[in-house]
Order: sequence, then structure tokens, then C-alpha cells
Amino acid sequence: MSDATTTGASPPRDEGPRGVFETFTLKGFLDWRRVQRNGAAANGTHHEETYKLFAADGAVQARLRKLPERLLTVVDKAIVEFGGAVPRALYERLAFPEPWGGGEWREALESRFLGTVAPLDLTRFGIHANDETLVLFHEVVLARLRALGDERPVAVASEVVMGVDLASDLARFLAFLGEDHVRFTVHGELFKTSERRLVDQFVPGCDPRSKEPSRQEVLDFIYRFALSEGLIARTGERTYAVSERGRAWEKRPLDEKHPDLLRFALDERGLPGEPLHQAGLRRRLLKFLKRCTPERWYDAMYVPFVARNAYLSGLERLPIAEFLAARHGDAHAAEDLQQMGWHLLGWVRRRLALLGVVDLGLDAVGRPVAIRLSRLGARLLGVLGTESPIHEGQSHLVVNPSFEIVLLPEGEEFEIVHALDRFCLRVRHELLYHYEITEESVRRGLRDGMSLSAMFGWLGRYARAPIPQNVVFSMREWGARAGVVALDGAAIRGERPEVLDRIAADARLSEIVAGRPSPTELALAPGFARDRVERAIAELGLFLDAP
Repeated sequence: MSDATTTGASPPRDEGPRGVFETFTLKGFLDWRRVQRNGAAANGTHHEETYKLFAADGAVQARLRKLPERLLTVVDKAIVEFGGAVPRALYERLAFPEPWGGGEWREALESRFLGTVAPLDLTRFGIHANDETLVLFHEVVLARLRALGDERPVAVASEVVMGVDLASDLARFLAFLGEDHVRFTVHGELFKTSERRLVDQFVPGCDPRSKEPSRQEVLDFIYRFALSEGLIARTGERTYAVSERGRAWEKRPLDEKHPDLLRFALDERGLPGEPLHQAGLRRRLLKFLKRCTPERWYDAMYVPFVARNAYLSGLERLPIAEFLAARHGDAHAAEDLQQMGWHLLGWVRRRLALLGVVDLGLDAVGRPVAIRLSRLGARLLGVLGTESPIHEGQSHLVVNPSFEIVLLPEGEEFEIVHALDRFCLRVRHELLYHYEITEESVRRGLRDGMSLSAMFGWLGRYARAPIPQNVVFSMREWGARAGVVALDGAAIRGERPEVLDRIAADARLSEIVAGRPSPTELALAPGFARDRVERAIAELGLFLDAP
């Protein structure tokens, strides 16, 4: 069957101006061609059916195979390495296999509804692009990248899997501030000594050879998030303390924390790229990421490229040109087409990987070459339900008398990992999670707002056997030394008399303490305000547990 029979006659030359949408998308090109040939009153239903036919993956592949072999080589390189948009000046600087084809390429591509070669000026949108440009339609790029992903799976030598590490590190950050005075400079920056002590609290990296991300970058993100969300507050002594909002944050379930972290990362400034564009690009990227198969590797630039192209195709529907004209007079071109894609990949590496939304695949020398949507990310983006297949009574934890805990991952262990990270020391994470319970880790969990009863609850619900008695005894002893007391009806009880001495001597509570039946019990006056007692105990640096 001839090309003319398959695709129709060649489109007319220079019949009218084309906008960005008509240049970057097959749908826009067909709209433009229909209007030029038949006027706006042409049959829209028939046109939509034609678009669906030509946009189908199989149809795109069939039309690509009809290209001359030398042009198909150029097209594949343009799609894989540049996302389907290559300005002539860039093309001629690089090692493409063929000389620039110009009008000949335009004829071959447009006649097969694959793309175009056309003048492209995006400077009014603050994008450095004003040149004759080889453009493969967005739908064609998407279909070709999908096909090439199946034909040439990316080779991954090692993985960076963050999981819930960021949420756990944020919990440790807040727990540390609850115990130590972390000072900041007159410019609001943390002192280097405080930074070093803080990063030492973080969970160990999943791969010590990987630099993605650095522990310093994790701290920087957590610090700015905590400030922005009001989880920490500045004191008059130029130190930080955990705010009421911060204490409430740690009581929230994990599925409520991650959306807030993602929202902050979406609008975050300070990373490479024009913020005006990056906010929209990131949201486009999440939409395409939702279409990826969870736990399947994709080339690292696959989602950034298709998200960039989709964003570019909608530029004229956004008030960007008007905004830039009002702000600068003349729009300032901050980044070119290729940089937009690379900056978006940088956000994926530095933020979505940090959040555990995606995992990174590294090559043999440690460079990120692939990404995959994690199960945690699939849950966060609504691809998978939030119901966990891990239920109480199932056996997932081994608690040894040596205070070692081994977690057997079942694919949905996020809540358990986060809980253990709060009151245990993560020793390592390979195929299994290995933890150790120490006095300091229990104290840290208490500072983070986790009661001793909650710690026993997590261990008891998921352990394969009853918790060893020496572990129970030691945890209770450590809790008592840290200052754990219980509010039981109208009495405060604790195992250490000196702790109750501090409570009885506190001016805020002395008037409601009615007596002391025993060294380890304080009787409270009738009608006392429970919230007042709870607040005073917390401000004394003690911890309230269930009776």
C-alpha cells in the first residue's frame, strides 16, 4: 500500500500561521490542516475519529517504518536524546548521522503525520528557542519511547530506593530538636556543628556508594519544610524548638504526611530551572508518572521529555507571555528546550527519589539512567489503593533477645518501617530491614511523641512470637529513666519517685496535687483539667503513657 493511500496527500505549504499547539501535537496539526482546507465548520466528529486512528501506538509505529532508513535514524536519535525537539543550530553542532534536511524532512514527516520542520520562536514565553526546529509530535514521541522501552530495556547495575526514609528522617529531626538546643545564625542558617549532629541521626542510606541524595541535601529539604509548615519555631535564644504543630504532625498517619511533603516539593524554589515553568512541568510530570507501570524501569528521560512536550503544547493557553512582558518588558529566556527536560529530571532525582515516589536505577559508574514508579509512589499518586495487605496478627517481625529486630518486607511495609525507624536504630537495609533497640532509640521515639505503649503495640501486632521478656523489661526500665509516667484516672503513676518529685514541685501542678498515697503515685484533686496536666508534663520534658 502506498504512502498516499495510507496517509493521504501531502499537507499544503504555508497556508497559514501555526501556533505552538499546532507545531508540537498531532491533534493540533490536524486541527490546523482541517481549518486550512475546509474551514472551521468541517465535521468535528469525523476529525476526532481520524485523530484517534493516527495517534494509536501501532499506527505511529507503522508510519515510522515507512520513513527512509536514514531519516528514521535521525528521528530516533532526536526522540531518545532530545525528546523530539531539536533546533537547527544545536543539530549542526552535534554528531547527527545526516546533514540538516529542512524542507525535505518536513515533507516526509508531515505527509506521514509524524512531525514537522518549522520556525519555532518561544522567546516570548521565557524559553531560549528561536530557530528552525525539527519537531516530532508529542503523541509520536510518547508512542516511540514506549516502543523503544520494550525493545531495548534499560540496564540497571544498582538501585537507590529511599522508601519512607524522608518521613523517618523528619521524625528524627523533630525528636532531636525536642532534646537539644539547635542554634541558628543571624541569617537563619543552622550552625555547622548542629548540622553534623543532625545528619548523624538520619537512617543509613540504602546504598553507601550512592550520592543520591546526599545527607546534607536531605537535611536542607527537611529544615526548609519544617520552617515553611511551622513544625519548628524560633526561640528568643536563637535556637529552634518543636512547635505545637510539629508535635501534632508526628501523630498523623504516614498516608497524610506524604501528600504534604510532595506538595511542598512541587512548588519548591531554589532548584535549577525557571520557577515559572518548573511548577507546571512538575505537575505535568506527575500526570504521566501515574500512567507508568509500578516497579517497571523506564529510561530516565522518558517521563521528563513527554511531560515537557505536553507542557510546551499548552503554553499559549497560559498567561505566561503576558506575565513576563509585564514583569520584564521583554521576556528573559532562562533555559532552552533541552535544559527544561534536564532540569525536570534533576527534580525527579533530587525530590521524587528523596520522597520515595520513584526509585533510581544507576549504571555501572553510578549515573542515574532509569527511574521507576515505586509502590509507595503509586499509592501516593492514587495508582494503587492505600489499603495495606499487611494485617495485625501476621508475622513480619522477628524480635530477638539480643535486641535485634528483623523485618521481612512484604511490599507494603511502609507504616511498619516508619514506626520502627522512630524508636529503633536501623542498622542496615538490604533484602531485609535490620534494627536494634537501644536505650537512646527508645528515648528518641519518646521525644518524637511515640508512647511506650505504642512501641509495644507495633512490636506485638506484627511479631512472629511474643516479645522476649528481657526486651520488655529493658524498654520499660529505659522509659522510666527517660521520665515516662501514666495518667490513670485521678492519679499520676510512675516507676521512679524522683520523677514524681519533679511533677509535685511544679508550680503549674502543685495546686491540683491532692496527695501522695505512695512514692510512685500522685493523687489529683477532683475536676482537674486533663489537658493542663498533659501540657505541664510535656513542658517538664517528661512523657505521658497509657495506664
